[in-house]
Amino acid sequence: MGFGEVLDLAFQVYRRDFLDYTLIAAAGQAPAHALVAMSLLTVDWTAAPLGAPQLSAAFLGISAAALVFSTAAWAAVASAIAGRALALDHDGRSDQAPAFGASYRKAVRRLPVLLVAGAAAALLLAFVVFGPILVVGVAGVLIGSVVFAGVLMILFGAAGFAWWASSVFGVLPAVVVDGCGPLRAIRRSFALAGGARFRILGTLAVVGVLVVLPDMALQSFAYGMSSVFSADPTGIVSSAKYWAVSSGSFVLSSVTTPLMASCLLVVYYDRKVRREGYDLEAAAASLAGAR
Repeated sequence: MGFGEVLDLAFQVYRRDFLDYTLIAAAGQAPAHALVAMSLLTVDWTAAPLGAPQLSAAFLGISAAALVFSTAAWAAVASAIAGRALALDHDGRSDQAPAFGASYRKAVRRLPVLLVAGAAAALLLAFVVFGPILVVGVAGVLIGSVVFAGVLMILFGAAGFAWWASSVFGVLPAVVVDGCGPLRAIRRSFALAGGARFRILGTLAVVGVLVVLPDMALQSFAYGMSSVFSADPTGIVSSAKYWAVSSGSFVLSSVTTPLMASCLLVVYYDRKVRREGYDLEAAAASLAGAR
């Protein structure tokens, strides 16, 4: 499929069972959003100096718990979309709706593998982005051209992130759908991305903008542009207003997560067709089952 066809199919998948996917995403996103919101409103982050052990422990614990819930939501949505796709007949019809319980059971089983794969991908990101940035920054200081080094750092960082994002796009479906282990999922994603990184990056960028913009618009409308990237939103608005905006962000996240997951899965299957002849393999399996 071409660029437009991939996006069109991703939106079709998203619209077909929109409510089911939204509810599945919301079940995992709700605890994550609640943890972050409650921590900002209840923990006195000014009680100790920045970097104090108690603050660091609280921050890491809350972040880890929220990450686990969010990852489970992504895995459950991916499982539901993949299960729905496998249930379609040749005319694109199916009486089988996405199963909430089955999606989360599979997500919980694959969650440890997915967390390890995510950690490995994060380490790779740090290496390909911050490594070149550090080298360029040091070189700029040594030659006395800080401005030129700053421009190069931005360019190297953006290029490294783009390469990383287009390379690890398939980690989620590889773990959840194909049952790969952490390192195998990363290798599989790299293999499928070969020769198509610009197409993959363009697709993810378009959908990523659609996912990020609504939440940014909500926060900028509620807080003002100066607070969109604020580290302390509770210092700007009242607790009631912050809870209202946080609830809006939760709703938007529940709606947009299935869209991004649909995009990832469509691109993943498209690359499997191109690189591995997946459509021929699926057709052969279908014929074998019909005999």
